[in-house]
Amino acid sequence: SWGIGDKNKNNGILLLIALNDKKIRIEVGKGLEGAIPDVTADKIIRNELAPYFKQQRFYDGIDHTIRILSLAAVGEYKEARAKQRPSNSMGAFA
Repeated sequence: SWGIGDKNKNNGILLLIALNDKKIRIEVGKGLEGAIPDVTADKIIRNELAPYFKQQRFYDGIDHTIRILSLAAVGEYKEARAKQRPSNSMGAFA
């Protein structure tokens, strides 16, 4: 069967982005469900990734989100920690 991450630990993260459909999803393996539950994944999308995407800064948003997910995976993500957010979150997500 398929899994995300290490075969024995099932501790991977999958970031799915469908720009044309304007859909983003974070899936985690069962080994990370405690560190990154759905509610945390949703907050990361909404508070960390979406502001970049609204500015059409896709690479920056993905890069920033990968860093945040890495922190979350080891239990070090705090919502207020994100200091690298773009200063202007105006604009539409394309």
